[in-house]
Amino acid sequence: MTSRRALLQGLGLLALSPALLAWRSNEALFAPSAEEIDFWAAETGGAAEEPDFSAWSAWLSRQVRLGPDGVARIDYGGVTGEEKQALAAIIDDWSYLTPRALPREVQMAF
Repeated sequence: MTSRRALLQGLGLLALSPALLAWRSNEALFAPSAEEIDFWAAETGGAAEEPDFSAWSAWLSRQVRLGPDGVARIDYGGVTGEEKQALAAIIDDWSYLTPRALPREVQMAF
Protein backbone atom coordinates (compact mmCIF):
# COMPACT_ATOMS: atom_id res chain seq x y z
CA MET A 1 0.00 0.00 0.00
CA THR A 2 2.77 2.49 0.85
CA SER A 3 4.58 1.82 -2.41
CA ARG A 4 1.35 2.52 -4.30
CA ARG A 5 0.85 5.76 -2.35
CA ALA A 6 4.47 6.81 -3.01
CA LEU A 7 4.02 6.03 -6.70
CA LEU A 8 0.84 8.10 -6.87
CA GLN A 9 2.49 11.00 -5.05
CA GLY A 10 5.46 10.83 -7.42
CA LEU A 11 3.15 10.81 -10.43
CA GLY A 12 1.26 13.78 -8.97
CA LEU A 13 4.45 15.79 -8.62
CA LEU A 14 5.50 14.77 -12.10
CA ALA A 15 2.15 15.94 -13.44
CA LEU A 16 2.60 19.32 -11.73
CA SER A 17 6.13 19.84 -13.06
CA PRO A 18 5.13 21.38 -16.43
CA ALA A 19 2.80 23.82 -14.66
CA LEU A 20 5.53 24.84 -12.22
CA LEU A 21 8.05 25.23 -15.03
CA ALA A 22 5.61 27.31 -17.07
CA TRP A 23 4.96 29.57 -14.09
CA ARG A 24 8.70 30.07 -13.59
CA SER A 25 9.26 30.94 -17.24
CA ASN A 26 6.38 33.45 -17.19
CA GLU A 27 7.95 35.09 -14.18
CA ALA A 28 11.19 35.44 -16.14
CA LEU A 29 9.32 37.35 -18.86
CA PHE A 30 8.80 40.25 -16.45
CA ALA A 31 12.23 40.25 -14.83
CA PRO A 32 14.72 42.91 -15.94
CA SER A 33 17.55 41.81 -18.15
CA ALA A 34 20.87 41.06 -16.52
CA GLU A 35 22.50 43.22 -19.17
CA GLU A 36 22.92 46.91 -18.51
CA ILE A 37 20.43 49.16 -20.27
CA ASP A 38 22.19 50.64 -23.29
CA PHE A 39 20.70 54.07 -22.69
CA TRP A 40 22.73 54.44 -19.48
CA ALA A 41 25.67 52.26 -20.53
CA ALA A 42 28.13 55.04 -21.25
CA GLU A 43 28.63 58.69 -20.56
CA THR A 44 28.00 60.81 -23.60
CA GLY A 45 30.43 63.48 -22.44
CA GLY A 46 30.07 67.16 -23.17
CA ALA A 47 28.83 68.29 -19.75
CA ALA A 48 29.99 71.85 -19.15
CA GLU A 49 29.88 71.39 -15.40
CA GLU A 50 28.61 69.08 -12.72
CA PRO A 51 25.54 70.23 -10.79
CA ASP A 52 26.00 72.16 -7.59
CA PHE A 53 24.36 70.19 -4.79
CA SER A 54 25.05 72.75 -2.04
CA ALA A 55 21.59 74.40 -2.22
CA TRP A 56 19.94 70.96 -2.16
CA SER A 57 22.05 69.90 0.83
CA ALA A 58 21.16 73.11 2.65
CA TRP A 59 17.44 72.64 1.90
CA LEU A 60 17.56 69.06 3.18
CA SER A 61 19.43 70.10 6.33
CA ARG A 62 16.60 72.52 7.14
CA GLN A 63 13.80 70.03 6.40
CA VAL A 64 14.94 66.54 7.43
CA ARG A 65 14.21 65.48 10.98
CA LEU A 66 15.38 62.27 12.61
CA GLY A 67 12.47 60.44 14.23
CA PRO A 68 12.64 58.53 17.51
CA ASP A 69 12.86 55.33 15.46
CA GLY A 70 16.01 56.60 13.74
CA VAL A 71 14.31 57.17 10.38
CA ALA A 72 14.95 60.52 8.65
CA ARG A 73 11.73 62.17 7.47
CA ILE A 74 10.51 65.40 5.91
CA ASP A 75 7.30 66.95 7.19
CA TYR A 76 6.01 67.94 3.77
CA GLY A 77 2.94 69.56 5.28
CA GLY A 78 5.21 71.77 7.38
CA VAL A 79 7.27 73.09 4.46
CA THR A 80 6.68 76.84 4.28
CA GLY A 81 5.94 78.80 1.14
CA GLU A 82 9.44 80.26 1.26
CA GLU A 83 10.96 76.77 1.41
CA LYS A 84 8.76 75.64 -1.50
CA GLN A 85 10.12 78.55 -3.53
CA ALA A 86 13.67 77.57 -2.57
CA LEU A 87 13.01 74.01 -3.74
CA ALA A 88 11.52 75.28 -7.00
CA ALA A 89 14.68 77.37 -7.56
CA ILE A 90 16.86 74.28 -7.01
CA ILE A 91 14.84 72.32 -9.55
CA ASP A 92 15.02 75.23 -12.02
CA ASP A 93 18.81 75.37 -11.57
CA TRP A 94 19.04 71.68 -12.51
CA SER A 95 16.65 71.89 -15.45
CA TYR A 96 19.48 72.57 -17.92
CA LEU A 97 21.21 69.29 -17.05
CA THR A 98 21.40 66.30 -19.33
CA PRO A 99 22.04 63.41 -16.93
CA ARG A 100 23.61 61.22 -19.63
CA ALA A 101 26.25 63.89 -20.18
CA LEU A 102 27.33 63.72 -16.54
CA PRO A 103 29.99 61.40 -15.10
CA ARG A 104 28.61 57.97 -14.23
CA GLU A 105 28.70 58.48 -10.44
CA VAL A 106 26.76 61.77 -10.76
CA GLN A 107 24.18 60.16 -13.07
CA MET A 108 23.09 58.01 -10.12
CA ALA A 109 21.54 61.09 -8.49
CA PHE A 110 19.10 61.32 -11.37
